[in-house]
Amino acid sequence: MMKVIPAIDLMDGKCVRLTEGNKELKTTYDCDPVEAARAYAEEGAELIHVVDLDGAFSGQPVNLATLKKIVQAVQVPIEFGGGIRDLSSLEKVFNCGVNRVVLGTTAITDPDFFLRACHQYRERIWVGLDAKDGMIAIKGWEETTPLSVEKLLTQVSRLPIGGVIYTDVGRDGKLAGPNLA
Repeated sequence: MMKVIPAIDLMDGKCVRLTEGNKELKTTYDCDPVEAARAYAEEGAELIHVVDLDGAFSGQPVNLATLKKIVQAVQVPIEFGGGIRDLSSLEKVFNCGVNRVVLGTTAITDPDFFLRACHQYRERIWVGLDAKDGMIAIKGWEETTPLSVEKLLTQVSRLPIGGVIYTDVGRDGKLAGPNLA
């Protein structure tokens, strides 16, 4: 079943949209991230996806203060990803009050940490399958691996996780809808 989840992408504490994950193709919105979360909640969102783009590019969460404000402002479950590449970062994110965390890069770059996180937090861990032309993209989508989406999906399907979040990087930020094909 496909579920549409509203997202708040953060850079420098602001709501942004990157086209195909490219930092040079950034649109910054004149909207406070906390107010955006409130608006999604008021519209009936069942879950809000928050991405720390600064964290994804730097390798560690940067916008945790904003994340904490979002969590405190709404009664909607929050899913968070971006830069979580070690246990300390993972614990900091969960301590902000999020319901689940999306791990992507670490599934490739640090399989030991990734497996520990999956077994320790189980359904609270979701795997980010970010694809460029069918291949897994990591580190804020700045690198493409030789690993196919299908191969990683097969590998993670046996883990005690909540599920997967799939992003077609070539469609992301274009406001053109999902790649149903």
